[in-house]
Amino acid sequence: MLKSLRQKWMPIFLVLTLLAALIVPLAPVSVSEASESATEDIIIEDVRIKMRDGVELAARVYRPNDDGKYPVLLSRTPYNSGAFNAPKGTAGDYVNIGTSYTKMGYAVVVQDVRGRYASDGVPEPFKGDDTDGYDTLEWIAEQNWSNQKIGMFGASARGMTQTSMMD
Repeated sequence: MLKSLRQKWMPIFLVLTLLAALIVPLAPVSVSEASESATEDIIIEDVRIKMRDGVELAARVYRPNDDGKYPVLLSRTPYNSGAFNAPKGTAGDYVNIGTSYTKMGYAVVVQDVRGRYASDGVPEPFKGDDTDGYDTLEWIAEQNWSNQKIGMFGASARGMTQTSMMD
């Protein structure tokens, strides 16, 4: 069943990925320091998500500052989500998408892939992205701020982490 869903939704996924890349600029936004709360309307929090083998992957979560349930956008990145280690002067990969889409009523999760930046494990590009991605989707679906409608986005290597889940 999952394979038929993938085949049905793949064209839509590709179009949404392209639109996200075109609509929201991808350049990093400078801030003085990563924090738990960027504005009164947005909560930014760093979390560790446990994978099925016990390895914990770091993620930065952007969500509206209320008790609602929201659709979630996920990107898995080898380029530093900023979670737990954002150097001064930068807030991490896709911070502009995180804050922009949160203001439009989405929660956004940007996760460091295995072995990169604050994520545990050994870095092996694209190996295990399918299971790590699936475990992350499961974690997102369990969160009290998630309405269990999850989309994924990313260009270049970020996009490849998404497509690896499609087989």
